[in-house]
Amino acid sequence: MSQAILRDFLKLLILIATYFLLLNPYILAPFYFGFITSKYLYILALTEIIIFFGIFLFLIEKPRFFKISPLLIFIIGFILVTCIASAKSINPILSFFGKFDRSTSTIFLLHIFGFLMVASALFKINQWQEFFLFSSIVGSSISLCLIGSYFGILDKYYLKSGVTFGNSSFLGTYLVFVFFFSLYFIFERNLPKKLLIFEENESRFIGFLGAFLAASALPLSGARAATLSTFSCLILIFIFYFCFRTKNKFNLLKKILLALVFLFILAFLVLYHWPQSIVQKMIIPYGMKARFLVWQGTWEAVKEKPILGFGPETFELVYVRHFNPTLFLPEGGGEVRFDKAHNIIFDTLISSGILGLLFYLAIFAYAFYFLFNGFLKQKITFGTFSCFFALLLAYFLQNLTVFDTPPSYFYFFFTLGYLVSLDQKIALLPQKIKASKIVVAILFLFIFSFLFYYLPINQTRSSYLMAYISNENLFSKQRMAIFEKIEKLSLFGRYQTRERYALQVKDFFSEGKASKKEVDFALANFEKNIKEVPYDYYSMILLAKTYNYFGKEDSERLKRAEELLENAIKLSPKNLYAYWYLVENKILQGEYKEALSIANSAIQIEKRAFYSHLLYLKVLKKMGKEQLVEEKIKEIQKLFPEKTKEEIQKSIQKL
Repeated sequence: MSQAILRDFLKLLILIATYFLLLNPYILAPFYFGFITSKYLYILALTEIIIFFGIFLFLIEKPRFFKISPLLIFIIGFILVTCIASAKSINPILSFFGKFDRSTSTIFLLHIFGFLMVASALFKINQWQEFFLFSSIVGSSISLCLIGSYFGILDKYYLKSGVTFGNSSFLGTYLVFVFFFSLYFIFERNLPKKLLIFEENESRFIGFLGAFLAASALPLSGARAATLSTFSCLILIFIFYFCFRTKNKFNLLKKILLALVFLFILAFLVLYHWPQSIVQKMIIPYGMKARFLVWQGTWEAVKEKPILGFGPETFELVYVRHFNPTLFLPEGGGEVRFDKAHNIIFDTLISSGILGLLFYLAIFAYAFYFLFNGFLKQKITFGTFSCFFALLLAYFLQNLTVFDTPPSYFYFFFTLGYLVSLDQKIALLPQKIKASKIVVAILFLFIFSFLFYYLPINQTRSSYLMAYISNENLFSKQRMAIFEKIEKLSLFGRYQTRERYALQVKDFFSEGKASKKEVDFALANFEKNIKEVPYDYYSMILLAKTYNYFGKEDSERLKRAEELLENAIKLSPKNLYAYWYLVENKILQGEYKEALSIANSAIQIEKRAFYSHLLYLKVLKKMGKEQLVEEKIKEIQKLFPEKTKEEIQKSIQKL
């Protein structure tokens, strides 16, 4: 095979792999957290292949950089800070490898960054346009599935689960990209005569159809933030059109209009994060109360490690220290356990600190500047400027209430790759393949093979086995053997696998489908979480709860549960879960006075938490204090006038 043929073959492989990457919304496999992990593993595997082929290609072709995009410099800065923050993380394993239900670890970030580097250097403008057209077609089919399920043509399950994304917000973020990729073909005047197999007018029609379907699907998806940000930024495109594309010149009036628009956006961003501001009060009725409470606690956590943060994927470990008990109340939104801030600014501050946030914001700031300045200097078309400016802004705004998943993170870097390719010029000059380069290529092949086996392949196996281990028809010995295999395969989701397995064994045991030996085995492995991450509040809580269940006939387990819960209270003194389970623990040990005191402590932390009062009543009943029970019920009715005496008594019986 000649050098030219090899070069063309590698480029073709990278091109094909990229098209397969854009099919990720279709990927859904029977894995643990399959909606997320299947797409994560798919993207991970393909980007790793593309990086390998890209490096191999650059060994053949000598890159000569005429201009490096400042955007790329900011992206590299963000990647480096994230890597340093991960290395100094309070839990480096969690930061680098991540967990099943989120899968946005540093390793994943490095993979999509590697894809950006290859794609931005290799693909030409018309190829990027073909990718956007292909994404519009894929997105149209996903939109049709959602619309079909809404009108009863398809199973309603697709509507509830966000089609193949498992969550309406995750689907909404994807549709933001689909909408603006499609809209690009309406506003872009300089389209090639042929893209893929379609003529220019056909491409425009596909874009129009994709934008229409995505715009129709967004409100049906239930993703409010994505819907509002998309349509708001669509209005921004029309303002751009009025200012720059109408016959009247860009006069003072239009400049003032644009300035007011940008000032409004800036004011919104500031007031949105300002406690008790008019913006926060306006959007609290839409289920945002809990998020605002979480952000207040998050800011307190940020002050502890402001520069580099605590490391990616560590939010849950950190936030519990500043937990707000109001979250237990209906007025607090009803959500209690948070492993993300649901706000890209606070999530970034926790994961990589102020330094990481500055680089992250610089990516957007320069991208906006590059698009706006490029259009004014007539280096960038109106279609590219307006659609991608609006896309990045809509993506950023909707991320103020949600968080990234593997698909959204990939499409963000995919978009950045296109902008980097517009902003940097690279000439690839053929060169002879020397013997030393063949040695390097072979060495790299071995490295790639090891990484591919250890990351995508082993992580896929562990994800599948985690789903399979929940099979109730398996014997205890089989499940134990499977779990041991999972532990050896990968560090991906390590802490979740131990937690999940122990809770499953508890359920199986209650149904008579698990042996005592398996119970001991599962609990011993769950204990490893506490040993390796002694500040993991929810691992303590769930392990203690499990010990309470099994401790009815084992006083040692009850003592261990008591120890765990006392440590959990020290870690998060305002989180009521530890108090509640400790009350149950003391009841099981027959220590009613201590149980009553702990229940009272929980009441003092948040008097409006109804469950704390019920536990107090339960202890009084166990002690036979019927007169005190009656007095306490009257006290509860004063605090909760809507509760009748009969309702309170029935609630106690259910405990």
